[in-house]
Amino acid sequence: MNTFRGTGGGRKIVRVDVSADGGKTWEQAELTSGAQQPSERAWAWVLWEATIDPDVLQRLAAQASGSEQPELDNGSKGASGRWLSLTCKATDEAFNTQPESPASIWNLRGILNNSWHTINVKLPSCNHPDCTGTSCTRMPLEDEQASIQASRCIEKFDQARAAVTQLSKLSTVPGIGGGGTLAEYEKVAGLFAEAVQLHNPTVLQRQGLTKAEMESYAIQAQRAYESVKFLAQARKAEKHQEKAARAAAESAKQQ
Repeated sequence: MNTFRGTGGGRKIVRVDVSADGGKTWEQAELTSGAQQPSERAWAWVLWEATIDPDVLQRLAAQASGSEQPELDNGSKGASGRWLSLTCKATDEAFNTQPESPASIWNLRGILNNSWHTINVKLPSCNHPDCTGTSCTRMPLEDEQASIQASRCIEKFDQARAAVTQLSKLSTVPGIGGGGTLAEYEKVAGLFAEAVQLHNPTVLQRQGLTKAEMESYAIQAQRAYESVKFLAQARKAEKHQEKAARAAAESAKQQ
């Protein structure tokens, strides 16, 4: 999203923040045209751009009620459906920040209202094959390819977790007490890594799994693989030393 901001007294805008959840969390926007105006001589608008993380938008969209009717800028109510509210606020070089509400700056003529500005965006209708869309709380599928990719992601992730469950029942050192092989640990790490690569917003709406959560699993799996690899190499070196010691002992007997 992108828009413009300005302040009074020639003070330039130094920061703009954007929220997609009513001000609970904020993302800092990037100031573009007009941001380099001289201090105390900034008379022109400052343009800015901001990107809201897709995972955040998907989560908020899934939480939105299907029968909201927000009040629009023209005073009318929006059509019933799922809506997303986007709010922005600016700060100038004197660290004046827009107030949250116009209540504290109300005046009879209604001028100089510089409180937070909010726009309401109507979300598209549901197009899932397994529901009618009248009460669906998920975001519409991006497209068929995104749906296929999401299915593969979830499949890889589930396979990796099932394998982890099996390996957790075994010894952590391959070859000792029936432990899993190094190749098995490597495969688990690979499955988690593939799942991360395939993750898209559709995965979030289906399973509630963010990319960051999957990355956490992938990191743990890679660490487990590296640990088992180290233990396997240590075990191999230990066996080599034992073999060398036995050979030396046999040689000493023969002498």
